[in-house]
Amino acid sequence: MAKIGLEKIEFYAFHGYSAEERKVGCRFELDVTIDLDLDRHNWQDSIEKTVNYENIYQICKSEMKTEQRLIETVALRIINKLKSLDPKINKVSIKLKKLDPPIHGHIRNAFVELEL
Repeated sequence: MAKIGLEKIEFYAFHGYSAEERKVGCRFELDVTIDLDLDRHNWQDSIEKTVNYENIYQICKSEMKTEQRLIETVALRIINKLKSLDPKINKVSIKLKKLDPPIHGHIRNAFVELEL
């Protein structure tokens, strides 16, 4: 079992329950961890033997562009796309933060964390 991930990916996107959030947008931060099987007995120094983190980033970027009302939906869509990327992937963990959410009060971020 191995883990591959990207941390603190930053996006500006238009997710939110209110129409104002979807119009103005917000900053988001995303952490992604993928658990996968690596063949340690037949290892080769080849990208085909693992999961290319550039592909991970491109999937995250694409899904962050698709406007959603809930960040839970965004996180689930990213997980589903990543799990379909490669049969070696066993589990995907996501932590998606909405930075400075438009809530009355000082709040650094709101977040959702999913693991499937």
